Amino acid sequence: MAENILKTDVLVVGGGPGGGMAALASAYKNVSVTLIERKEVIGYPVRCGEGTMGVVLRTFGLEDGKWIAGEIDRIKFYPPRGKPAVVNGKALGAVILDRGLFEQEIIRRCQERGAEVYTGKTVVSIQKDGENRYLVGLDTGEVFQAKMVIGGDGVESMVGRKMGITRPLRPHQLGIAVQYRIKDGNWEKNVAEVFIGQEIIPDGYAWIFPKQDGTANVGIGSLGNCASGNETIKSLLDRFIQKKGIGGKIVEEIAGAVPIALPPQNVVREKVALVGDAARHSYSVGGGGIHSALFDGLVAGTKAREELLGRSKKNALHEYDVIWKKTYLRALQRSARMKKRIYRSDKHTSFYVGMIRRLSPLFSVFPNTLLSLWWGPFFREGKKWMELLEKNG
Repeated sequence: MAENILKTDVLVVGGGPGGGMAALASAYKNVSVTLIERKEVIGYPVRCGEGTMGVVLRTFGLEDGKWIAGEIDRIKFYPPRGKPAVVNGKALGAVILDRGLFEQEIIRRCQERGAEVYTGKTVVSIQKDGENRYLVGLDTGEVFQAKMVIGGDGVESMVGRKMGITRPLRPHQLGIAVQYRIKDGNWEKNVAEVFIGQEIIPDGYAWIFPKQDGTANVGIGSLGNCASGNETIKSLLDRFIQKKGIGGKIVEEIAGAVPIALPPQNVVREKVALVGDAARHSYSVGGGGIHSALFDGLVAGTKAREELLGRSKKNALHEYDVIWKKTYLRALQRSARMKKRIYRSDKHTSFYVGMIRRLSPLFSVFPNTLLSLWWGPFFREGKKWMELLEKNG
């Protein structure tokens, strides 16, 4: 074999929450792990609205740190007409992240466990070699030989396509968003606002997520309908900002995409697994996927490590495929059904916002119970896998 081929046990593609957690969980003193991230700086530029909840962060041991950019007292959901539904954000532990610092913390932890991290490099090829391992080529000309590969390389995963696990998504299977970070604008402090209605954007919603530094993420996203007539999503965002009188100074503009199609039946093939957006594990009703990416990476990385150390059977990585389905496949399917209903018309949107209004007192008293009803055993299982990681190293 050529001397310029670098060897590693586990190669992780992508340094987001899924890839970072996969590297963290698979790294061990007898397991070599390499992570490849195409961005020059981990986490930046950000491609996310950055909202999440305290229970997500607690589940994965990330509840306290400089990556918490804002705490939310209330969440307001605005229907096309009428008063908003107001939910107790404190009870839910709602926060706005600095997504870049959040991802950097996960990478720091995986490096502490011995993982090697390369930034500013892009994976361009993957194929099996004669030793029944994987040759992964980079745009720099470097080639890695890996026993296992975990793809956390986003919505149009190259790893997934090259391995025949996923196919390219069609426009109606993609959620597209544009977001500005605005400084010194007009919004309520510590109040997250979500606006839904056909006049704002068909098949989507707009948001204002304030941070503690005087900025806010103001964005608009389409969940499968990339434009309205001759208007682009960016023009719809500009119109929304003008109509709401937000003002302020735009200090950053970003755009991104999330998968809103249901995932393939299996996200593992041979010794290759997909996690997070690469596995299409985002929730189509809102486009969120931080929590599922963290869970995916944790379980896939743990199973890869167990197999490599001989602590489990030879097809241990395939067990990840079974585990994520049992944990939250039903929630993904329910989200897809809800997405079709909520955004069908203003009448349907108003109905569901009304349901949130009626349930809002319960969010203050039984937040974890309601989250468990929606997400099923997700948080219980996530906590179990984190405890396993901490116990076994």
